[in-house]
Amino acid sequence: MLKYTLSAKERYKLQEVLKKNKISPYTCYPAFKEAINEIIIEGSVPEELHKFINDSKAYCQEDEPFVFIEGFAVDSILPYFDNYNPVEEKKELKRTYISEGILELYAQIRNEKPIGYLNVNNGDIFQDIFPKQDLFNSQSQKALNNIYFHKDLANHFVRPDWVNLLCLRNDIENMIVTCFVRNKDVLSCFSKDELNVLTKPIFYTPWSGYTFTDS
Repeated sequence: MLKYTLSAKERYKLQEVLKKNKISPYTCYPAFKEAINEIIIEGSVPEELHKFINDSKAYCQEDEPFVFIEGFAVDSILPYFDNYNPVEEKKELKRTYISEGILELYAQIRNEKPIGYLNVNNGDIFQDIFPKQDLFNSQSQKALNNIYFHKDLANHFVRPDWVNLLCLRNDIENMIVTCFVRNKDVLSCFSKDELNVLTKPIFYTPWSGYTFTDS
């Protein structure tokens, strides 16, 4: 796994430059994207961090599919939402977009193209993994219970090459574990006969209702 840890100085520099942006990615993503691009062009991203992110593109994705960066800046004020309509509450209460800026600049440096789906939060590019009452028992980002091993957004017509996650808030009393596994490591656990069976179109994976409904 590729790993980088920001210094306190780097974190403060990013936080200060990103909090100046007042453009919401939820109301005008193109303008938000351009604002982050200007931050990168003017050299406001810490040099060593920029180099690490850029160099990570050269690694073999099959061997090194995970990049872990510790100590990123996030919004100093993160409003709390209820579980009835957290998406709309976020758009109403959030006034800074440092966290979204971090994800956007990371994607731009790596030449990734963030995407959204019209049937998921009206096409928002940035999504919160936050429980929603009517989806507590689903296998979606808004579930309250365990989400099992899956390929992110595999049921959509356009599948992302990468999924970038940023931890915003974590209570010491909670145990939140995010597990990753490489396909090559999973496949190596099976015999040739087992792999032959697994390639046959005889399996059915149920889709969450979230796949078909707006939320």
